[in-house]
Amino acid sequence: MGQPVIIGTGQLRNRSTHEEDAREPAHLIAEAITLALAETGADSAVRAAVDSIDVVNVVSWLYDDLPGLLAERVGITPQHRYHSEIGGNQPPRLVDRAARRVAAGKSCVAVVCGGEAFASLNTFLKEKRMPPWTPPPSSAKPPSPRIGTSDLAWKHGLSMPIRVYPLYENGLRAALGQTLAEAQQRSAEIYADFSRVASHNPAAWNPQPLTAEEILTVTPHNRMICHPYPLLMNALLNVNQAAAVVITDTETARKLGVPEDGWIYMWGGAGTKDSDDVLQRVSYSRSPAMEATFDTTFDITGTSASAIDLFDLYTCFPCVPKMVSRYLDLAPGEHLSVTGGLTSFGGPGNNYTLHSIVAMTGALRRGEGKTGLVYGQGEYVTKHHAIVLATTPRAGAYPLFDTLPPEIEETPPPIEEHAEGEATVETYTVEYNRDGTPLRGYIIGRLSSGARFIANTPEGAMDTYTLLTDGKLEPIGLQGRVKGSADGRNIFQFAG
Repeated sequence: MGQPVIIGTGQLRNRSTHEEDAREPAHLIAEAITLALAETGADSAVRAAVDSIDVVNVVSWLYDDLPGLLAERVGITPQHRYHSEIGGNQPPRLVDRAARRVAAGKSCVAVVCGGEAFASLNTFLKEKRMPPWTPPPSSAKPPSPRIGTSDLAWKHGLSMPIRVYPLYENGLRAALGQTLAEAQQRSAEIYADFSRVASHNPAAWNPQPLTAEEILTVTPHNRMICHPYPLLMNALLNVNQAAAVVITDTETARKLGVPEDGWIYMWGGAGTKDSDDVLQRVSYSRSPAMEATFDTTFDITGTSASAIDLFDLYTCFPCVPKMVSRYLDLAPGEHLSVTGGLTSFGGPGNNYTLHSIVAMTGALRRGEGKTGLVYGQGEYVTKHHAIVLATTPRAGAYPLFDTLPPEIEETPPPIEEHAEGEATVETYTVEYNRDGTPLRGYIIGRLSSGARFIANTPEGAMDTYTLLTDGKLEPIGLQGRVKGSADGRNIFQFAG
């Protein structure tokens, strides 16, 4: 077999949220597949040869058999049909797996696709009505909000990405020795660059470019969500977007009549994950699984970070591209996205990085670089996958097997469920009400024994909220006391 190549891509947004324009995810995804097949330049021949379809997990609507429904709508007859697990790592993972099947001769032409219609769905939900879309299966249940959250974390309210990623932002800032102002300025600069990129992406949800000052400044329209992230540093899920990629090998592409000037070669990818429980992490400034993902990806593709021309890094919150930049030693001025980020471009559930692969394919075709790396992340800095694309064939055959274990074994500190005594802050965040007032604080800390605990701050403890958020002192490393409360939660207060 020849080397795996991307021969077609498609993406779209359905910007209108009017009921008469509302289209369900299956409709949007089918249109993206149709666009991708047309882009190959040999639509009919490629369509007839499709024998594989992978669908990135769709969250905004539940289906009985989404791969089968899409196959029927598009007019393809794939034998391999798969609807993935949850996670923003899934697009590069599915594309990598499809390339492996093609390289091994197990697939002729593969389609990877996904999309969401949160914005349209919310239009109906605001009126307390369900949209007239494909009936969901009667037994279907939406994903549990407790994915990746232990009972102990759940008891203290530590769930949802908006509450977890700030723990890493604050942990990373302390590890780098930055002030709050320095760290926030860097986040705003990165997101302003993403906004500029999104302004040139026809599928972007928010194409209006924003300055670093606009992103950084807290206003009623850019309210603080969880310290230190205002709204414009959070992923935007309320979008209608879809994307698709068509993959085959060079020999098949020639036989099907696909013009060679549109081929983008796939060099390989890798991925693994950290512990599912965010309390069982060795650090809140780095991710061993992320590091292993990059090391292995570079190893199997025979390249390095310095040899990559274009990057697209998962950007649900600023800490992610900052952690990657730190590990890969990227220059401060390095552009970290060709797509536009999950705030300005939009965050269609698990499918953002499929848009990244579409954007990277386009950038490589336009000659903006010769090599590109796309990195996706899922859950709470948990799941990771990276893939390298290029304008030229790779040296040697495409890697067919995983060389990483499914999970990186970590040795976290012991967890003390009912914490009592002197304690030190390891990381933290503060959540805010919609009116801008503090709601509660989340503290992960260490007891004098070295055991880790999770705690909340006392209700209405304005002095504590101020100390945690005003940037005058670095809260990480400060001491206090933790004790149990009547409802079973741990409560932390600073000393003095």
